[in-house]
Amino acid sequence: VKSNKGFLLGLFLIVINFFFVSLPEPGDCRLARSQCCSDCDCRGDLKCCFNGCGSRCVKPQVKLLYWEVSRIKLLYE
Repeated sequence: VKSNKGFLLGLFLIVINFFFVSLPEPGDCRLARSQCCSDCDCRGDLKCCFNGCGSRCVKPQVKLLYWEVSRIKLLYE
């Protein structure tokens, strides 16, 4: 009896998972259009970045390395 309960529970979870995962969400799926293929396609200093659906021209994020920050600090001390 104990093994039947485990089997039935497993089967129940598989069936429930199948129905919840396989149901489509309402609405149409639009095709993702990319605004750019590389940085050359973007104006000014904008960068071509993939956002999960397509590529867009965005402002670059400035990330300084530790040694760059230390060097800048030394220049202003």
